[in-house]
Amino acid sequence: MLCYFVALTALSIILIDIRKHLIPNELTILLGFLLLVDPYSSSIVSTLPAIAVSVAIGLLGRFGAGDIKLFIVLLLTSSPMVLNLQYLKGMALASFATVVLSLLARGRHAKMIAFAPAILLPFLNIYLAI
Repeated sequence: MLCYFVALTALSIILIDIRKHLIPNELTILLGFLLLVDPYSSSIVSTLPAIAVSVAIGLLGRFGAGDIKLFIVLLLTSSPMVLNLQYLKGMALASFATVVLSLLARGRHAKMIAFAPAILLPFLNIYLAI
């Protein structure tokens, strides 16, 4: 039953980010809470280096704060699913598709790109074992 709430929350974040280029903190916190009560959540200490690298990449790559917070929540709660090659390949492919679709839709004026789909779709693929 928990997986349905996780999926519904993640899909809500994706849709809001696509429409408004904004990831609501309330939904990020809700997703984090839902994943924390999951019996497969990860330890915080083991993810600290990954969090530091993610923040550095996010700041250097000029990602939005919502995208960085969302990824940190996934690292804190589900690092075994996020720190693996399957997720990273899915995220790279989804990021490429997101950038291409944004450029096709808005042309060179695509300054704000919704990255929540690139962060959450590969995660949902692994979490729901699709």
